[in-house]
Amino acid sequence: MMRPDLFQDRKGIHSKIEKSIHAALRGVLFRYHLSMQEVFEECARLIVDGDNRMLRVLDELVKRKIEAQIEGVKRIGHLRQEVDELEHDALYSLIEDNEISSNVKSNKQSRPWGPTAKEKTNE
Repeated sequence: MMRPDLFQDRKGIHSKIEKSIHAALRGVLFRYHLSMQEVFEECARLIVDGDNRMLRVLDELVKRKIEAQIEGVKRIGHLRQEVDELEHDALYSLIEDNEISSNVKSNKQSRPWGPTAKEKTNE
């Protein structure tokens, strides 16, 4: 038997949703004797036709998406501040270590008796 949708001008879509949402939606649609395709096609038609309920849903999705992006930027800013503080601390530690190392070397060389045998082998 030939598929009836072969002669209709249709476009297939593919999307991924969470498994739990998929399972719950299937359960709800089963009780209404509807397929996912019927529901998604109707949702798409309502959006295209400018249905106010569906446009409010889209507005809410856009709002959530923007809020998530803002939160992401805030997190990045907070992380950058933490990295700056770590870099600051690390830089001062390096300078401090370098100064200590320089002082130790200069102190060894300034001794009247010079470096010890152990110090000579470590250099």
